[in-house]
Amino acid sequence: MLTAERRAPRLPGSRHSPGFSLGEAAQIRRDVLTMSSHPECPRCGGELDVVGAKGADDIIWITTCADCRLSLVVHRRAGDLV
Repeated sequence: MLTAERRAPRLPGSRHSPGFSLGEAAQIRRDVLTMSSHPECPRCGGELDVVGAKGADDIIWITTCADCRLSLVVHRRAGDLV
């Protein structure tokens, strides 16, 4: 018996992109961790909104592009290399 994969229904206004590639995610992570300038979306060139939260041993940033609506979570543990 085969099991069919069900796709979630598309909601109005939902994004149609599969998300960032691994290379794009690595670039965003590098930009967020160095914070040399405000990170730019590698997909559309829009400005990424970065919101961070700090824990005891780690920091988590949520990056979201207002233009293409893609987002990425960047996690840095204490001792991680940039």
